[in-house]
Amino acid sequence: CAIGSQLAHELHAATAAEKAARKLDLIARMGEVHGHSAMATLRFCGGFAMCAHLLRAGGRFSAMGVVDDATRRAFHSVAVPCTSDAWQQAQLPLHLGGFGVRSLQTYAAAASFASASASASAVATYYSGPALPPDPLLVSSAAALTAAQPFLADTVDTIQRGETATDGKVQQLLSRKIDEHAADEMLEKSRD
Repeated sequence: CAIGSQLAHELHAATAAEKAARKLDLIARMGEVHGHSAMATLRFCGGFAMCAHLLRAGGRFSAMGVVDDATRRAFHSVAVPCTSDAWQQAQLPLHLGGFGVRSLQTYAAAASFASASASASAVATYYSGPALPPDPLLVSSAAALTAAQPFLADTVDTIQRGETATDGKVQQLLSRKIDEHAADEMLEKSRD
């Protein structure tokens, strides 16, 4: 299959996801001996850290669930088994009351859009060949960002002004909004 095709991305991602799942199983076993080290390893070197480059390179991939499931199993072994609501909270960053154990599925769109927007200016600067067709991700994302204006407000303004495209902060800004939205939803749910 051709390099850069969706099939090539899926095949590479599936292989990387299986490797990540095996490593997460080792992290879970490490928790039996040294829980604090296992938790730190899970947070900083776990599933999201192992596969975030795949999200930036090609967006969503079907094997993301394999990594997210292995991350959850490792968390259950290292910390404690938890309900679905507790697992949602564990995925929040520390400053929002979570453990910072990220899900690939949650941040896939932010990572992919950040990569595409950051590379768009470089492609325009360094590519001198025939005109390239518009990137469908950026076209659809621009429309989505405009529609999300009330929710994202200052983040969308910053991205559209292009202040973050070169310094790599787009994913960070979008991820922060995703985290804040998840925390707000959990808070609302707890009030019901």
